[in-house]
Amino acid sequence: MEADNVVYVGALNLVNTRIGIESDRWTAIFYIDNLTDDDTPALATQFPNFNNFPGVTTAFHVVPRRGRNAGLTLLHRF
Repeated sequence: MEADNVVYVGALNLVNTRIGIESDRWTAIFYIDNLTDDDTPALATQFPNFNNFPGVTTAFHVVPRRGRNAGLTLLHRF
């Protein structure tokens, strides 16, 4: 593995959906975020060790992506 490629995270295929109905007094919206449940990290960063941990040559900070999330939003107008 090349040292320059150790923080490569790959392509992101993010699909979010929304569908809803509305009247004069209320709105209902069903949603699904991350429909394909893509787990590509949101961020991956390599940073130097600065000799703080002997035997460890490199450290990484990885921020995971939230998995599939579904819900219903209800709005009522007064």
